[in-house]
Amino acid sequence: MMVHDPKRGMLIPNPKGRYVYDRYCVEECPKELLVERDACVRHCSVGSHHDMTKDSRRCEPCKGVCPKGFIILF
Repeated sequence: MMVHDPKRGMLIPNPKGRYVYDRYCVEECPKELLVERDACVRHCSVGSHHDMTKDSRRCEPCKGVCPKGFIILF
C-alpha cells in the first residue's frame, strides 16, 4: 500500500496501511486469502494471477496470456 508524500511529490510505502477484508480494515489478510492491491481476495481478478512458485500471496499482472491454474475452494 502506498501513500502520497507531498514533500517528495511521489508515492511511498504506507507503514500504517490496511487491507480491505469483507467490510473490515485489517493489518494482514487471513492466511487462506490472496492479496490484490489493498484487498484480501479468494481469486485474482481477470488479467492477474498468483504465482505459486514464489513465496508470496500477491496477485500479479499477467505478462501476455495469463497462466491457466486451478481454483481451490475452501
